[in-house]
Amino acid sequence: TSIGEEGINIPSVDHVIFYDAVPSAKRSIQRKGRTARIRPGTVVQLVARATLDETYYYSSLSQEKRMEHMLLSLNREL
Repeated sequence: TSIGEEGINIPSVDHVIFYDAVPSAKRSIQRKGRTARIRPGTVVQLVARATLDETYYYSSLSQEKRMEHMLLSLNREL
């Protein structure tokens, strides 16, 4: 559910399980940020093959990698 996706902080949460994918890297990062605020955490994403969720998963992953690449490039320039 997306209920706890934004603006909630539960310090004891160190594992999250997602059963629905999102097509946006921004939302994906936000969702993953719900865990590991104090110590390392685990994110598990359940994705069925040949579904829209699989498309969303890979789209979001690709966007995240592009963001990371851009940030690393900016860091090198500074």
